[in-house]
Formats: sequence, structure tokens, C-alpha cells
Amino acid sequence: MTDKITSVKAKLKNRNSEATSNLQLNTTVSGASAMQPQPVLDGTRVVAVERRADHADAAESGLGSQLAVALWTAAVRQFRFPKFVRGLTEALIFCGIYLVAGYISLGISIEAMLVPMVPIVLLMMFCMVASGVYREEITNSILNLYIHSIYGFFLASVGYLLLTFALPPEYSGPKFIFFFLYFAFFVMNTLRPIISGTDFMDGGGRRNN
Repeated sequence: MTDKITSVKAKLKNRNSEATSNLQLNTTVSGASAMQPQPVLDGTRVVAVERRADHADAAESGLGSQLAVALWTAAVRQFRFPKFVRGLTEALIFCGIYLVAGYISLGISIEAMLVPMVPIVLLMMFCMVASGVYREEITNSILNLYIHSIYGFFLASVGYLLLTFALPPEYSGPKFIFFFLYFAFFVMNTLRPIISGTDFMDGGGRRNN
């Protein structure tokens, strides 16, 4: 009986020893795996990735600069000064519209409106020059004339809003601005084709302006 108990204890002891040694072996293997260095990208691949990123940035920058140059070129190309008689006629029309709008909307005398009238009329004429309405190829087409005239009045509206900070308060109110720009747009676009001698029968096929 004692021999059997002794043999059972010996077997249990052997099993415990085997389990302990297996545990230590697994721990050692896990530690060794964790201590192994991670694979590093090849230097050539890293350089290639960096070059691709640089090329992508350069392409985006080049596209943005080309677009800016194209827009600038198109804007500068529109500038064209009118002939003296036509320019004087349109400037006088703007002056008359300004005085009428001021008298109707504000009730101010003509003498009081003469000084602030000068920068406003100069602004309107400059925006018309920048819009391209005085280019001969635009003048010869009724459709192109109206399109560029709309562009010019858009520039004038933005410029007028910026100019209001330097004008007397009565000329900066929405009532006068609306009257002046509204009448100027319709009166000028009615008279401009007649002044410029535009062909009303021309369909005005759109070009790259």
C-alpha cells in the first residue's frame, strides 16, 4: 500500500515538473518573439513614396498657378478704353442717372451732389473698361455686349459697396444705391447698343472672351 502511494506521488511530481517546464518554455519563446526587430521598409521604397508625394504636391501647385495665370490673363484681356466721344457720352449718361437718382431718392439739390458724383462716375467707367464692353469684337455682337455689360455692372456694384466707406452717409444707404444702380443698368443697356452701333440682328455667337 505504501509503495502505491509513493508511486502516485512520484507521477504527480513528474507531471508538475513537465507542466512547469512547458510554461517556462512558452514564456521564453513569447519573449524572444517580442524582442525580435520589426521589419523595416526598404530605403528605396521610402524614397519612392516621398518622391511621389513631392510630385503630387508639385502637380497641385502647378495646376493652381496655371489657373491663376489663366484667370489673370482673361481679366487683363478685357481692358479696353473707349473712343473719346463714346466714353464722354456714357460718362455724361452716368452723371445724369446719378443726379436723377439722388434727386428722386434723397431730394438733394444738384449742386450738393456734384462733388460725390465724380468718384462714383469714375468708378462706373473704370468697371465698364474692365468688363470689355469697349472691345470691338464685343461691340459687334449684341449678345456679347449684354453679357459683358452685366459683368461690368457686377464689378461696379462690388466697387460701389467698397466705396461707400469714403462717401457721405446719404449716398451709402440702400435706397440711393438701389435707385442709382437699377436705373443705370437699364438705361445704359438700352442706350449702349445705339451708341456703339451694334448690329441688333447679330445672334452673337459666344467666343472665348
